[in-house]
This record gives sequence, C-alpha cells and structure tokens, in this order.
Amino acid sequence: MTFNKLLLWGIFTLPWFSLFLLKKQTIKHYMPVAVFTTLVVTLFNEMAFTQKWFAVKETIFPWVITFAPFVFGAFAVCTIWIFYLTYQRFWLYLLTNIIADAAFVFLAHNLFRMLGLIENLKFNNYHLLITFVLISIIIYGYQVWQEEVIK
Repeated sequence: MTFNKLLLWGIFTLPWFSLFLLKKQTIKHYMPVAVFTTLVVTLFNEMAFTQKWFAVKETIFPWVITFAPFVFGAFAVCTIWIFYLTYQRFWLYLLTNIIADAAFVFLAHNLFRMLGLIENLKFNNYHLLITFVLISIIIYGYQVWQEEVIK
C-alpha cells in the first residue's frame, strides 16, 4: 500500500475514533448536521468536477469523484466536534470554522496537492476558503432549523 493510500485511509477512519470521547447523546444530536454537511460538500465536489474547478487524482474509492476520504471522514467528524464545542455561540462557531477551514485550505489542501491527490484547475485556495465558510453558515442555519424541528 502506498503512502498516499495509507494517508487517505487514515483521513477516512481515524477521526471517527475521536467520537468515543463524546457522549452518545451528543453524537446523536449533531449527526444530522454532519450528514447534511457531507451531502452539501459532496454536491460541491460533484459540481467542482463538472465545472473543472479542481480534480481528485487519487482516492481509495475509485468509483467516486468526491474527495470521499476527507468528506466522509475528517470533515464529517470535525463538523460534530465544532458544533459540540461552539453551537449557540454563532461568532465563536464562525471564527472556529474560519480557522479550521483556513488550516485545511492552506496546510492540508496544499499537502494533498503536493502528494498528487488533488489538483487545482480553476479554483484557488481563496475560492475554496470562501466556499467552506459559506457552507459553514448554511449548515449552522440547518442546525438551528433542526433544533426547532426537535422541539
């Protein structure tokens, strides 16, 4: 197994183990927003593929054009953690997301590009950061709506 494949499997599986640190009720509470997030980011990835914004060059799921290990692994789990730590304090939530998104875009995304996992075509890092921040605002609204539905 190549280093890239091992890295992708780690990004996909290892974050899920951190959820053992949370209560079952917390996970159940924020899992709908994590699922919604993966749906939104998957749709974004599909749109990026068709519009040639960026391309996934190597993945562990060859039948999927989404950067699945990240979307269904680290991104989903980080969504649960960020909501757990910041929900109901929108400005803290937004600031935390901006920092996390910037770390992904300027560190992890660049590493993935250097390793040949992804390639920017028409999208640069700033486009990606703005997109992720907008997605974070959308999913916050979804969670607010979800809270109303639960009541």
